[in-house]
Amino acid sequence: METTTLRIGDLAAKTRKTVRTLRYYEELGLLEPSSHTEGGFRLYRAGDADRVLLIDRLQDLGFSLEKIREILQAWGSAGTGGDVSGRLQALLQEGLKDTRERNGRLQSMERELHGRWGKRVYEV
Repeated sequence: METTTLRIGDLAAKTRKTVRTLRYYEELGLLEPSSHTEGGFRLYRAGDADRVLLIDRLQDLGFSLEKIREILQAWGSAGTGGDVSGRLQALLQEGLKDTRERNGRLQSMERELHGRWGKRVYEV
C-alpha cells in the first residue's frame, strides 16, 4: 500500500499557508516531514494538512504557538493513558479560561469606548 506524500509547496497550497510558515512550524516542532527526497525536498503525509489546519484553528482561538506545541504533543500521546489525556484536557481548559478573560477585557473596553464616544464606536 503506497502512502500519498506531498512536497512542502503542495502542502502549502493545500492549506493556504506559505512555505516559509510551514518551515517555521517545523522549526518550532509543530510539524515534521515524514521523509526527504534524494534531492533533500521535504515530504509530508497527506494527513499533515489536517495538522496544519488544526494549528491554524487553534491560533484563531487565541492559542500561542508554544501552547499549540504542548497541545499537539499531548494529543499525539493521548492514547497512552489517562495522565496524558488529562494533560490535554488541562491545556484546553487553560486556553478556554484565557479566552474568557480576554473576552471580558474586550467587553470592558467596549463599554468604556461606548461611554466615551457613544454610537460612533460602532459605526467605524
